Amino acid sequence: MFGAREGAWSASISLIGAAIWATCAALAGQRHAPLGIIELLFLFALLVIVPLGLELARTLDPQPQTPLADRLHLCQPLAAIAACAAFWIRPGRVSAAFAFLWFLECVLLALSRVVQWQRSNRTLVTFILGLAYADLALGAAWFVVSRAGARPMGFQEPIVLLTAVHFHYSGFATAVIAAVSLQAMTRSGLRLPGVRALVLLVVMLPFVVAAGFVFSPFLRFVAALAFEASLVLFAGIVFWFAGGLRSRPARRYLRIACCAVGVGLAVASVYAASEFLGKDWITVPAMANSHGLLNGLGFVLLALLAWLAEMQETAADRLERPPRHQSDFQAHNVRAGS
Repeated sequence: MFGAREGAWSASISLIGAAIWATCAALAGQRHAPLGIIELLFLFALLVIVPLGLELARTLDPQPQTPLADRLHLCQPLAAIAACAAFWIRPGRVSAAFAFLWFLECVLLALSRVVQWQRSNRTLVTFILGLAYADLALGAAWFVVSRAGARPMGFQEPIVLLTAVHFHYSGFATAVIAAVSLQAMTRSGLRLPGVRALVLLVVMLPFVVAAGFVFSPFLRFVAALAFEASLVLFAGIVFWFAGGLRSRPARRYLRIACCAVGVGLAVASVYAASEFLGKDWITVPAMANSHGLLNGLGFVLLALLAWLAEMQETAADRLERPPRHQSDFQAHNVRAGS
């Protein structure tokens, strides 16, 4: 686990980012900022979700960081602020140049992750973390396309920006959450058949959903339903597993997050069906206001906070108490009555 200094830095960045985002949301509410719900969801990912996810990823794979990774960790807030500034400039070359700084940060983070993966133990968890960083780079690339005002393959806004949102939340953040959940289950001694395959579905299907936008509406429809179904099933397992966590706030946050996934499934399923059938059952803005908030704030944010709280509790407990002969998961499941 990386040091307290790095952890304090990440926490400070997330808090400052939340304050900046709240200011942007207030300005947008008073129509003093060119931001809608989709733009605000994207900015929340940059300013809050990504710093929390990066901290959790560094904690999951506590290998010595490369000098490049350390510098990128410090530069991430500056790249996020540049991305924020891009929304105050009309789509075009200048706006895309500001957005490119975020893209460059994410690509370099992904490359540094590849270098670290080669040095660390190559497990399923480290592989999933690598996919998470790839998601981040892809999402940043679509952000540049959006701010450039380009229309690749005929796509119009807000689909281009929504693709960037998709890779930041359903891609990067969900993959990090899946990785830490899988590691916690493995360390507890829990062995459930099919969990590893389910986790792979959760982290791979966002790529298939994105491919469906390019190649086939039917592929997009099937992949979206499969992703939501696998995520709900995985959330159900995590909900049950949360009863054995040490941290009481972590148990509560994680279970609320898992419940949000179930509600979001219903909304996403209706949207996917309406889009495939050409109906107007739910619009893109309504989808962003419902599913976007449920996924971004209900699931991703609470799950990241839950696992960070649990890791801090576990680290503190190991310093204060002698090793236990019984597994932590079994002991705490007895205490929690799960």
